[in-house]
Amino acid sequence: MAGVSVSIFLGRLKLVLKLIGIQYENCGKTKSSVGVCIALAVLSGNPKPSAKKYILLGIGNELRGDDGIGPYVADNLFDDDWLVLNCGTAPGNFTQVVKRHKPELVVMVDAAEMGLQPGQYRRLSLEKADTIYLSTHALPLSYLATYLNRFCADVVIIGIQPKCIEMSQELSVELKESAKEIIEILRQKKLQMIPLFHDQFR
Repeated sequence: MAGVSVSIFLGRLKLVLKLIGIQYENCGKTKSSVGVCIALAVLSGNPKPSAKKYILLGIGNELRGDDGIGPYVADNLFDDDWLVLNCGTAPGNFTQVVKRHKPELVVMVDAAEMGLQPGQYRRLSLEKADTIYLSTHALPLSYLATYLNRFCADVVIIGIQPKCIEMSQELSVELKESAKEIIEILRQKKLQMIPLFHDQFR
């Protein structure tokens, strides 16, 4: 682990711990305390964690400006009711997590070119998700949503209009403000507050 800072080490471990069902927040904030937590889990047989009813998949490329809005929402939603996954550009790699939990709701958040003002967001039907530009990932979200629907009661896609997707690690101010609103909507589980996307009513 030479050359890897504690913060980077813990950041990488956070997702691994979440995927194997260990409460990261209860493991302390140092390498040694996290190591002890993992060891105890292994020695105890790491019993299957309680299933989450709500799963958020934050999707996008964090190196391309506003295309990183999905991961940004994921990294800033702190709510015990939600299992939050920063999927980057490979959301298909997280299907096993959904299959294991069999949640009531899966929400996917991604940048979407909808012809709206930067930061505006909409719920996207599977048909619309197929016809508009989404983030820089190979797997179409409509295909992923259809597949995940076999293991959960409902899948919702939230598209957010980007302002700039140039090579950058910075999100625009407009999208950061929208992220705050979306996070609050997710906490309240009031996704019906987000309007559906319709071409004729932009």
